[in-house]
Amino acid sequence: MKKIYFIRYVVGALLLILSHYVFADTVKIIGTKIIDHSISYENVLLDLSEGHFDVINNATLEIKNSVINGTISQENSYLFNISQGKLVLNKNSVNVHVDHDIIPNPERIMYSFINLTEGDIDITNNYFDVDKSYSVTLLSGDKLSHRNIIVNHNNINNFHGGLILKNAENVVITDNLFSKVSFSNIYFLNSYHILFENNQILFGGNNNVGDAIDIVNSDDFVIRSNFIASDSCYAIVILGARNGVVESNHIMNGITYGIYIDSNFGKHNILFYLAGFTKKNIEASNRNIVITKNYISQNRFGLTAYNVDSLVVKENIFIQKFSDKNSRKFWTDNNILLKNISNLFWENNLYKEAFSQESDDANVESSHFVIFPSHNGVIL
Repeated sequence: MKKIYFIRYVVGALLLILSHYVFADTVKIIGTKIIDHSISYENVLLDLSEGHFDVINNATLEIKNSVINGTISQENSYLFNISQGKLVLNKNSVNVHVDHDIIPNPERIMYSFINLTEGDIDITNNYFDVDKSYSVTLLSGDKLSHRNIIVNHNNINNFHGGLILKNAENVVITDNLFSKVSFSNIYFLNSYHILFENNQILFGGNNNVGDAIDIVNSDDFVIRSNFIASDSCYAIVILGARNGVVESNHIMNGITYGIYIDSNFGKHNILFYLAGFTKKNIEASNRNIVITKNYISQNRFGLTAYNVDSLVVKENIFIQKFSDKNSRKFWTDNNILLKNISNLFWENNLYKEAFSQESDDANVESSHFVIFPSHNGVIL
C-alpha cells in the first residue's frame, strides 16, 4: 500500500517538472481577471504570479492539461475567487509560491488557493503543491453557499488546510492523496450529504496541529475506506453531527484519538475558530452515528464519545499498547471513554495488544485477539 502512495506522489512530481517543458503557450494574468461568461484554458502555462481570477454571473472557468504557477501575497491573497459560478480543474500541475511577506501561522487560515463564496467545484486528477508550510489553504471561504463539490484523484501536498467547506451540499471526495496538510485536511460545517471515500491522509497536521477529518454540525455523511496515518492530532472528529457512518477505515499511529465524538465546541480551539463562533461552550448534540469495521491501530486512544443519542459500534478492531495491565484496563474502559450515550449498541469489537520491541515477554500477550467488552476494560 505504501508503495502505491509513493508511486502516485512521484508521478505527480514528475508531471509538475516535465510540464514546464511541454507547454509553449504562456497566459499571464495581471490584476483581476473577471470571468463573467464561460471560458476554457487547455495545454497552457498559466502564470498567476501577479494576478487572479474572479468568476461571477454563473460562469464556468475550466482549466485542463495545463501548468498553473501562482504567487500568494498580502496583495494577492487568493488565485481563484468563485463569487458566483463554477470552477473546473482537470489534469493540471499546480505550483503555489508564497511570498516572503506572509508569515506562517499554524493556528489561523488567512490565504487560499481557491476562495469560494457561491458556486460549484469540480477538481479531478490534479497535482497541487505549495512551497511554504502553514500558509495557504487549498480551498476555503467564509459566507459560503454551494452545492455539487467534486474532488477526485488529486495529490494535495503541504497546504495549510485542505478542503474547508461550509454550508455545502452534495459533496463527493474520493481517491485523493493528502500529504503533510496542516490545520485540517477535510473540514465540514453546516453541510449535508457528504461522501468521503478511498482517500489517503498522511502526516495530517504536518508535525504541528491539525486533524485529518472534522465533521461539525453537519448531517448525512459517510466516511468509508480511507487510510489515515501518522496524524499530529485527531484522525476523525465528529462534533455535533447527525446521521453519519464511519466504516472500513484504517487509522494508525495518531498522536491522540482515532475517532473522537463530542458536543462542546469550546473545547476545540481550531474548530471553534473555523466555525466563526464568538462565544465559548456552544453545545450541539450528536445523533445516529455508526462506527463499524474500522481498523484502529496504535493511536493513543481508539474511540471516545460524549453526548450521543444512538451510537452503534460494531465489528471494529482496536490495537493499542499499554505498559501494564491496570493502565490497559483503565484506558479501554467504556465507562471512562463513553459518556452520556443514549441507546449504545456495542457488538463484536476486538482488541489486540500491539507488538513490543522492548520486552520479549510482552509479545506473548500480543499474539491473539480478545473481545473488547462494552464495559470495565480489556483483560488479556
